[in-house]
Amino acid sequence: MNEYVRLEREQLGPMGRGGRNTLIAFAVAVALWVTPGVIALFTGGEGSSTRT
Repeated sequence: MNEYVRLEREQLGPMGRGGRNTLIAFAVAVALWVTPGVIALFTGGEGSSTRT
């Protein structure tokens, strides 16, 4: 299995500009999604977006 993955990655080659941009956009989206919960952990309260 590891050999198969290694061969496939070699065939793909280096990550291009589009792949890097997608990775950055995904990382920013995850960070913005997780940030309110992390802030709530440190402040001891709930964020305004989690109150019902």
